[in-house]
Amino acid sequence: MWILKQLMVGIAIATLAACGIRVTTTADPTVSFAKLQTYAWDDTASSLTASMGMDSAVRTSLDEFIRNSVNEDFTAKGYRETTGAPDFTVSYRVLFESPGYPYGTLVLDIHDPRSGRIGWTGSAQNVIDPSDAEALEANTGAGLAKMLRRFPPEQ
Repeated sequence: MWILKQLMVGIAIATLAACGIRVTTTADPTVSFAKLQTYAWDDTASSLTASMGMDSAVRTSLDEFIRNSVNEDFTAKGYRETTGAPDFTVSYRVLFESPGYPYGTLVLDIHDPRSGRIGWTGSAQNVIDPSDAEALEANTGAGLAKMLRRFPPEQ
């Protein structure tokens, strides 16, 4: 009974977290997403910096959570992570003070590694709040799930 109650509380928190999250996505109509099979993380473009007010252990944990969540979603959709030449690269940014984005926005970008062009961008607003460590993974997970439901885009 106790386990069921804890599970229901977790589901309720995740549902409430997802309700306040606004997600937007844009896709380059010239990109053929149906042909994409492999991906790699672009570590040079992904960012969680010390200036965000999170200690290094929280940043490391959040970085792992974001990457693992995306990897699980992509694997379920049939994409394979590779160390070779990928069909697309993935990066993310967390924005706290950036024009055009509300505080705590998570942005996920899909790039063409040959041209460097962004083929798809998703953003989840109001998901990252370094002052609320307890809700950090729940909100981030809810934002990623909502965002990744739109990838790949319908063509």
